[in-house]
Amino acid sequence: MKRKPKAPRALNHLVVHAIKRKAGAHRKSGKALRRNDQVEHYRGLTQLVQSIRLLSEESQGSNPAPPTNFFHKTMTAVLL
Repeated sequence: MKRKPKAPRALNHLVVHAIKRKAGAHRKSGKALRRNDQVEHYRGLTQLVQSIRLLSEESQGSNPAPPTNFFHKTMTAVLL
C-alpha cells in the first residue's frame, strides 16, 4: 500500500537556523595540524640553510673574485 508523502510541518524560526548552521569541533583538524607542522619544519630548515650560508661566507672573508681581465694583465706582464 502506498503512503502519502507528508507535508513538512512548520518549525520554529530559531530551530531552522540552528539546523542549517554547521556545528562541530572548535579547533583545527588533525590534517591541518600535521600540515602546519610540516610547514614549520620546512621553514626551520630553510632558515638553517640560510644561516649556514651566511656563516660560510663570513668565514671565507671578503675575498672578491678577481676582475675578468686580471688573467690577461698577468700574462702580458710575464711575456714582457
